[in-house]
Amino acid sequence: MKRKFTAILLVLCMVLSMYSTAFAVVGVDPPKDSDTFVITSIGPSLISPGPELISEPALDYSDAANWAYFEEGQGRPVDLFLICPTVDTRSETNSFDLNDKLKGRFVNALDMERGIYENSARMFSPYYRQMSMNAYRLDKDQQAQARAVAYNDISAAFRWYLDNENGGRGFILAGFSQGSDMCLELLKEYFGGDSAEAMALRSKLIAVYSIGWSVTEEMAAAYPQIVPAKGETDTGVVISFDCEDGSLDGTLVNPAGTRALSINPLNWKTDGTKADKALNKGAVMSTGAEPQPALCGAYIGSRGELVVTDVAAADYPAAIDIFPEGSYHVYDYMFFFENLRKNVAARTAAWQAEHPFRDVADGLWYSDAVKFAYEKGLMEGSRTGIFNPDKKLTRAQLATVLWRIAGEPYVNYALPYSDVPQELWYSEAVRWAAAEKITDRISGGFGPNEPISREETAEMFFRMARHQGLDLSIDDGRARFSDEGQISDRYRAAINWAVSSGLMEGSNGKLDPKGELSRAQASMLLQRFFGIIYTD
Repeated sequence: MKRKFTAILLVLCMVLSMYSTAFAVVGVDPPKDSDTFVITSIGPSLISPGPELISEPALDYSDAANWAYFEEGQGRPVDLFLICPTVDTRSETNSFDLNDKLKGRFVNALDMERGIYENSARMFSPYYRQMSMNAYRLDKDQQAQARAVAYNDISAAFRWYLDNENGGRGFILAGFSQGSDMCLELLKEYFGGDSAEAMALRSKLIAVYSIGWSVTEEMAAAYPQIVPAKGETDTGVVISFDCEDGSLDGTLVNPAGTRALSINPLNWKTDGTKADKALNKGAVMSTGAEPQPALCGAYIGSRGELVVTDVAAADYPAAIDIFPEGSYHVYDYMFFFENLRKNVAARTAAWQAEHPFRDVADGLWYSDAVKFAYEKGLMEGSRTGIFNPDKKLTRAQLATVLWRIAGEPYVNYALPYSDVPQELWYSEAVRWAAAEKITDRISGGFGPNEPISREETAEMFFRMARHQGLDLSIDDGRARFSDEGQISDRYRAAINWAVSSGLMEGSNGKLDPKGELSRAQASMLLQRFFGIIYTD
């Protein structure tokens, strides 16, 4: 019992975040020590703080001193933007005095959570002028002002991260209590609508771990970009739940009369299916503690609460009287620590499988083609997940791609080009291309590292089509271009076929035959070429 109460003390500061956020939403003064508080219909906000409430400028997040975690975990494939819960119990409204002692409280609270994420992601976590507990003894307008100041810092930190550190990487948003509420506010501000940035952000979002907070049916309807998780590895979704013992009619997190769209972190179901405690891979009740497997089971209750089984409320008290006994809010992520850690890794892997290149976002004109070329094993990127879509395609790269389409055959011929070494990554491909007359470029050598023109690309694809036995007929009614006079005589037949077959298209009435091809454009040609192959 002593150990359990020690754990309660360790997380007490985090619990305060839930009280503060809930009261700010509805404009209710938090109870004094002598007050009796009756839970009615308190729930998560549907309204973001408006800019008219903000009078304090945001912190300067170009200063590393304003980050609790900054680039921690170099070499991880994706990022984490982690928002600290409430740790300020002394300031009147907000943490305007972010002194070393208060910053230490931030780090202590974050260190309790980091084990869930640190093996998967490079971590960023800002200090911010969060709402203090005392702010919730003020009137409604003053509470709203304090909340707006806190979120203004979070928004500024996220903006700075996007502009200076993200670099197209996939990322996770995560928090607990006030931190979770701030995560949902980021979704509301940045991820909605059809702007190029919003669509790109949605494609890069691995998941939002908004633990100790709830996404209600009303919130999801009002903000379509807030998508509750439905399974174990869906991406771009919100994972949220709050724990109870099954005896309550409502709490600050899941009030009576509302329903939270929660997910069970043991079986990853959203219905009432019970998950046995054998599925629990390990609870972690304090920073650095050893996991306790099979501590508890869980199921989703009628209000969307996560009902925890196999433990007693007497052993895991609510700790502060604002929560009724039977609320396990303070243990939300601790009870399921190892399951959450493994889930972060699983969702990250699922996202990476769908998004192999961090510089190719969903919704771009070449996104599907790049994915097609990658999945077919025709084009690759760097080990750090960079495709370089705007980089020029080289002659060696095109020879290698066509060689891969042919099945990477081995040909026992000497290389005809003096500028192609025997044992480089493209040597066998060039040997094959020369042997099969895919290329017969002699003058000046092969030029493996030179960008390739559109007309020479057309010729290599034309010869590849002949090698594959495809129909090489030309449609006399094909599209015409104003710059066709620039086509070299050597490549005219190949261009005619490429345009007739639909392999190549112009832009603004021009074909640009001498223009160089980008890697993104090459991926489009490959996708079209496969369409031609399977049509024939």
